[in-house]
Amino acid sequence: MNDIARVKPPAEVIELTERHVASVRTTAPRHRVRHTIALLHEMVMDAVGLEGLAPAGPLFTVYHSLGSMVTIEAGLPLSQTIRLHDVVAPSVLPGGPALYVRQVGDPEELPDIRQQLEQYGTGLGYRPLGSPWECYLVDGRDTPDSSEWITDTYIPVTPLGARSADSVPRTGRMALPLKQAIR
Repeated sequence: MNDIARVKPPAEVIELTERHVASVRTTAPRHRVRHTIALLHEMVMDAVGLEGLAPAGPLFTVYHSLGSMVTIEAGLPLSQTIRLHDVVAPSVLPGGPALYVRQVGDPEELPDIRQQLEQYGTGLGYRPLGSPWECYLVDGRDTPDSSEWITDTYIPVTPLGARSADSVPRTGRMALPLKQAIR
């Protein structure tokens, strides 16, 4: 049994509803990802505040590609679509089936959690269909004690036997060059 199966409550497959978001997408070196995410979240929160909109959920980060360079989309769900505001633009988090798990504690474990969640999903008869994302319910803005941080991880999935063209989630928009995103 892998570690993800021991999570209480355990990982599960849930049905998500597509959500409007305000976000910024860029690519950063792996060692700068946490810093870049924090900057992008600040940009999004500033734009949402200037537009007079209210958040409709916690901050999130989508991981579109992983490697030595990581393409991320950082944002905030909204109850309505935001207008383009400088580099912050409207996008969506996809609806449909997704693997889900809640993690409490050190954010350094999140990459391992995503990998374990994919393996767990395969055991349940699912394969990833789209980019994983994390929602930060409690983070450094709430408490400096990372053992108290709460992060929900989602991975869109499809049954192993399904053809990939049957249901491809919408994946937001094109990446913003890093020099434009971080000023």
